[in-house]
Amino acid sequence: MERRKEGITAKTPEGAGVLNAPLKPTTATSTQMPADARCAECGKTEVRLLRCGRCKVTHYCSARCQRMHWSAHRDRCIAPIQSKSCSTTQLNSPTTESAPHKKDGDGSPSVAPITSFSSSSCASSSSSSSSSCTSSGRTHSQEKPSQDFFCVTTESDRGRCAVALRDLEEGTVVWREKALSLAPLGKKESGRGAVCAHCCVPLASDAKDAWRRCPVCAVVFCSQSCVDEAMELYHDLECSHRETLVEAANKAQLDLSVLILALRSTLAILRKPAHLLESVAPDRNARLTAMSLRAHEEFLDEQAADRLRRVAAFLWKLLSPAQAEQLPVEKMFRLLCILNTNTFACEHWSVNEHGRPTGRGIFPTASLFNHSCRPNCCIVVHGRRISVRVISPIRKGEELTVTYIDTSLPVHTRQKRLLKGKFFLCDCVRCHPDASVEEAGSVRCPSCETGFIPAPNLLSAATRFLSLNKDVPRDDVAEVVRATKLKATEPRSLHYLLSKTFTFTASSRCDNENCSHVMSLSEMQRAHQQRKKLLSNSLAIVDHQEQRKALLFLLSDFSKRLSLKHHDRLLVIGHLLSLCHEITPATQVEHLSYVEQVVRFNEANHPKNSPTVGNALDLAGNLYLLAAQVTEDQSEKHKLRARAHSYLEKAIQHLTVSLGDRHPNTLSVLQKFNAIFS
Repeated sequence: MERRKEGITAKTPEGAGVLNAPLKPTTATSTQMPADARCAECGKTEVRLLRCGRCKVTHYCSARCQRMHWSAHRDRCIAPIQSKSCSTTQLNSPTTESAPHKKDGDGSPSVAPITSFSSSSCASSSSSSSSSCTSSGRTHSQEKPSQDFFCVTTESDRGRCAVALRDLEEGTVVWREKALSLAPLGKKESGRGAVCAHCCVPLASDAKDAWRRCPVCAVVFCSQSCVDEAMELYHDLECSHRETLVEAANKAQLDLSVLILALRSTLAILRKPAHLLESVAPDRNARLTAMSLRAHEEFLDEQAADRLRRVAAFLWKLLSPAQAEQLPVEKMFRLLCILNTNTFACEHWSVNEHGRPTGRGIFPTASLFNHSCRPNCCIVVHGRRISVRVISPIRKGEELTVTYIDTSLPVHTRQKRLLKGKFFLCDCVRCHPDASVEEAGSVRCPSCETGFIPAPNLLSAATRFLSLNKDVPRDDVAEVVRATKLKATEPRSLHYLLSKTFTFTASSRCDNENCSHVMSLSEMQRAHQQRKKLLSNSLAIVDHQEQRKALLFLLSDFSKRLSLKHHDRLLVIGHLLSLCHEITPATQVEHLSYVEQVVRFNEANHPKNSPTVGNALDLAGNLYLLAAQVTEDQSEKHKLRARAHSYLEKAIQHLTVSLGDRHPNTLSVLQKFNAIFS
């Protein structure tokens, strides 16, 4: 079905509302145009702007710009809301959601060549490309918000924060956004098969007829709509310089995806000059711009900064003279620094591939959400779109947080990764020095062999170090955290001191009162590297029976040296369960014991209602069903089925909250549950 509005034609998906409301002139008699009003697509301000006839807040310089911007604007095109004034800036909530791809793929066999590789793709194809990459579906009632969910404030120690304007329930979608740019990860980094070069969705092996391969650079797209949008946005330039990009990535010792993402982001910003603005505040009419994000270039050491400057100079030379004048090489360097710390991994949750990243993208406004190791929201990526969903109840005035890393890692590993990659020390309730000891990083004391040595807390080490350092005298935790951010006098030198010194100063003591053995963080890291190497050698064994024997030996060894809830030990158990394709009466007790440990570990170390917990519950339900099939005793069979029923029911609840009731993973578990227990 098509709907035509004053010269603008757009396809209307089934169940959708009014598309592309007609443009209305902005005049002094109708609506006073804001002083900072600009075209939402091209950023022009010096022309007579027109106003969207539906939401009456977004401006365009022409009908063409409205059509080009529709794929990003449609989620925000809602009627004006009469709400109470707020001293802080407010953000509108989106209204619709597209479901993700239904199936994952594997490998990249030969596919049909691209049927049309022309840069002059029609506007209707571009505007509907997002819905073509993802299958549309009616959303849950709670995913159709009618008012603003959060506002943006600025804190001295945390920067910009998203704060709830009202109480939020589990499963509420508080933000949706289309990626400014997206780039697939390499197979080695992602651990996945082939993915679409545009939307980064795994290529489904049963949909090879829809695949399109570029005849020049041989990259594969999942559909013709992805080809059309890629050609319009970036592929001409990227394809013609593919070999040069590969050579530059190898020379700079960077993954090719880093350069591709930088090039695509550059072209996206040049298409939308509004993103060149470096000082823009988010409000209910405009999103954050890419260049307004924190670059943190002052935290880079000289070697890393020099490498990024060389990459910036290389990419700048690929631009045309007009583009190079619009985006100087210094701004290109700043953009690379922004991409270094503000990108999100695209994790397409599926039944068989639990959240392994397929790509990385930049979503400027989604970067507002700060990190916590116990977050109340989660990030879900649908093709080129990102959604922020509430996974635990939020009270009015509380900050909305997400996690940037795997929260099941030991506290010192989480802190070091955040310090190295994001340039801050986490001081959440789990990372605070006064927090309870986590068993995920505890090792058995080699001296008394009865006590356990918990993982050192880097924040405690930072407190001790900075309180004794006369150059940076800071005693309390808040000042230590603030010192690792932009408020520090000499952030680069201070960050270097923090990152290098903690490895040698951080240590922890045995919890046995009769033992005084102390283990440093460097010792723990060396032991972890040895365990990691042993696990890699075991997983490299091709024969499944031999691999299982090697993993069982590692599990026995790790159980003697680590706590029962240590991350490395549970990792071995997870690989053992991945080899379990059937359960026999002899192995039933063993496998059910393993899966119970996995469930308890994930529930303790991952956020409530996270997809990881939901998938662990789904795995437990499947194993209990397998155990029930091989059990002859009817009473025991009934108990096992009841246990499976409980786990699958919990899995559906968790996945509905974190992924949505229309996500393929949620639907798969629900269909299995109904088929077995209906």
